Amino acid sequence: ALTRAAVLLNQGNTAAALPLLRSTTAAAPASADAHLAHARGALAAGAFEESTLAAARAVVLRPTSGPAWRVRAQAYDQLRFRSDAVVAYDAAVVHSAQEPELWSERGLALLALQRFDDGLASAQRALELDPRHALGRFVASLALDALGRRDEAVRSYQQFLGIAPQAMATPMRHARERLAELQRG
Repeated sequence: ALTRAAVLLNQGNTAAALPLLRSTTAAAPASADAHLAHARGALAAGAFEESTLAAARAVVLRPTSGPAWRVRAQAYDQLRFRSDAVVAYDAAVVHSAQEPELWSERGLALLALQRFDDGLASAQRALELDPRHALGRFVASLALDALGRRDEAVRSYQQFLGIAPQAMATPMRHARERLAELQRG
């Protein structure tokens, strides 16, 4: 059932995958991997509360699972439980410290809490790991802008626009608009 659910998730069919994932984790005892797959499927389906619970079960079974902590953080973030998201991201980076995406997501959660210096530090860590990490550059731009560091924010937004993939249309639009505002003075 877990393999079939993975295939359905890869096809984007979360509606069909979620019941399979639920049945897999309902069987006792379910593995940490099964709970993590359930958490990812629930997150993809927009069932954020269910995702946090499944991720919590995965973390209980495997406390050092960076991916389980990350899914838990992402679900908390979607629920707008920003402080809980940051706590989960903090645990995730302990176990998966070399993933720039994780540091960028943590930075976004910190910015939502108006912890701009901390958000910038997370973005900078993402950029240390991968200097061309677009989300890290965007988070750094937002943080620099919020901190009033205008010249650095302008350079950062320009760098972001130079590396951002087309799939990041909304951040690119925001960056263009904000860059134009900053350049007008």
